[in-house]
Amino acid sequence: MLISKFPFKSLRYSLLLKSSAWLVPLLLALSVGAGMRLWEVADWNRPGLMVDDEVFLSKHDGYGWLAGAKRINQHSATPFSTCIRILHEATDIPLDRIAFWLPAVLAPLAALPVCLLVLWWGIPEAGIVAGIMASSSIGYFIRTRITCLDTDLISLFFPLCLAVGMIIWIESLAPPSRGRGCAPSSGAILFQAFLLGLLYRCYIAFYPSGETVGLSILALALMTGIVLSAPRFRLLMAGGILIVCLVGDGIWQETALAVGVVVLTVLRPGLFARKNAAIALLLFLLVALWWFSDFGAKASDIWFHLSRYGRLIDSAGMAILPPAIETVPEAWPVSLDGAVFFLAGNWPLFIAGITGLAIVLWKHPCTLLLLPLLALGLASVRLGIRFTMYGGSVLGIGMACGTALWLRAVHVPRWGSIAAQLGLLIAICWPLVKTVDAVHPEPVISKPLVSALLELKQRSAPDAQVWVWWDQGYEVQYYGERMTFSDGYRNSAEEIFPLAYVHTASSPLSAYQMIVRCSLLQQSAGPVEDQGARIPIYSNPFPDLMQDMSPEDIRLFLLGLKRPKVAWSHDLPEQYIVLTWKGLQRAHTILSYGTWDFVKGKSGPGIFMMFRERVGFDMRNGSMKVRNRVYHLSSKDMINGRRGRPFTWQRENGWHAILRTTDGFTFLMDDAAYHTMMVQMLLTEPKRFEPYFDLLVDRFPLVRIYRVNPILIDLPPGAVLPAETNHAR
Repeated sequence: MLISKFPFKSLRYSLLLKSSAWLVPLLLALSVGAGMRLWEVADWNRPGLMVDDEVFLSKHDGYGWLAGAKRINQHSATPFSTCIRILHEATDIPLDRIAFWLPAVLAPLAALPVCLLVLWWGIPEAGIVAGIMASSSIGYFIRTRITCLDTDLISLFFPLCLAVGMIIWIESLAPPSRGRGCAPSSGAILFQAFLLGLLYRCYIAFYPSGETVGLSILALALMTGIVLSAPRFRLLMAGGILIVCLVGDGIWQETALAVGVVVLTVLRPGLFARKNAAIALLLFLLVALWWFSDFGAKASDIWFHLSRYGRLIDSAGMAILPPAIETVPEAWPVSLDGAVFFLAGNWPLFIAGITGLAIVLWKHPCTLLLLPLLALGLASVRLGIRFTMYGGSVLGIGMACGTALWLRAVHVPRWGSIAAQLGLLIAICWPLVKTVDAVHPEPVISKPLVSALLELKQRSAPDAQVWVWWDQGYEVQYYGERMTFSDGYRNSAEEIFPLAYVHTASSPLSAYQMIVRCSLLQQSAGPVEDQGARIPIYSNPFPDLMQDMSPEDIRLFLLGLKRPKVAWSHDLPEQYIVLTWKGLQRAHTILSYGTWDFVKGKSGPGIFMMFRERVGFDMRNGSMKVRNRVYHLSSKDMINGRRGRPFTWQRENGWHAILRTTDGFTFLMDDAAYHTMMVQMLLTEPKRFEPYFDLLVDRFPLVRIYRVNPILIDLPPGAVLPAETNHAR
């Protein structure tokens, strides 16, 4: 009885299930998307890219989600890690294999809503091109290759589903001149809105940062719906969008209220047929949304993401530290030509997509709901390369559907339209194939680091905390199964400063005291609750500490770390510090944070340069020539395999060179940078850092792991260590 009230015929559900006009383009788009990602499988099947048959990943975040599946970090209770854990436990498929194959399964699904949309518009011949662009545009493909486990696999699928669902819903309520002219009951309208709300909720649950995109789609849906829908449906449609927002918030009271409204309209279909009743419903839903939703928190979160990626926050807005987003490669802006390449493949296809989209907008104004995704793609010139994944699907709809609609308008035969689509197919596949052929495996971790982390796992306590530069935090959590001080989620400027300070400290005493001070603050605050992890997780104490201190107070605090303190009596968890050769490649960035002068508002001394090209050395005179410039050296460290050979010259304030013959990297640094802990603890005699640090794992020169010695904790009250205890100078 209830089912009969819904307009299944108007939505052509039988066509969706039976028509090959929809299934063939969809299957082809899915096959192309999966095939492109499986193309490089053989390249990953090499011993150097795995340890004990466990394949490496090519995205840091992938290890974060896998660590969450192991219940190690703050992602443990997230839907994405939970689904991975359930899949692992239900099938016994190893976590690394899930991470390896899942992109080839999930990423192509972005073609599903696009193929559904072209069928709704009655132009199924456009489904192949539009579907392939949705599942495999270059920007999206680069982010979703095999081994690239991340929420990118679904962060395009869900907003596309939401936008397409809203387009179909609004067009079904629009009069024949602008839509289908359906006349469903009020219960059917609100029930469909409830289903869209569940879809929106899934989107936000799996990708909370997508709320900005979702709200922009809903705002455009409200505006276009009011303009396009039949007058008798406008108030109900506005109420339906409010139901979408209520359900999307994920608060059970809001969802229960939405269910009650839908059930009431189904049981009493004529209740809101009158204008006054519909207005009352709209006001009721508005009050409920205002009462339950924290609009201040939403606005703050939206502004944070916009300002963070858009570089709208200056140094004063980030506790006078430079924005940490500058240290994230995927957030680096791309050129206009680069954005066009990642979105469409080349300029002609980009222009064709924009032109075709204008034609589609003229015929189907609800296509406006797709513009937020295109805007994100175009904004990659400011926001970073990761946002290019959004715009290709919209340009694909413009190319394919715009061409089909224009050819129909000029009365070209059906075979002509199909031929045009085949031409477009060849045009879009050419840059895609060239891109697929050019990519190669790029793991974010090495075998020596994995070996070191597995040893750390065996020799450390489960509640130990590891200090490693933030972009390798997730790898430590997954392989070492130990929580880190910072990672890819907790990487604001304030959160990474203590880590950078430890790396750039000029003495082991200063590094030691920063670690112990932060550990004490963490213990006094206690572990964070409701993280779902099997080990305690502590918040980073430095952001709150910096908010309560003036720049001068922070400077005095840091100066105090260079003087020995009396013993602390707290029972602290074990602390470890990981130094890596890869970390040296980040040394310039680490120095810019670790030496920051909070009073002057700029970085302190320290110059660090990295050269990949061949350099020339004059060993007799102690000089290095690169790019037609000569640097006079105080020292040179020649590293060959696991052996280091030092050379020194009696020269004050000279440069220091470090050369590893196996990879061709040459590091050149001044005296201040050379005597930092990230250089000295990785490459020099480990005993120089006792009694503060004891070497635990040695994979010289690629990895060293030190245990933070609890000597200060075990000293009797009032005991003090000498100020200079064999520090690295």
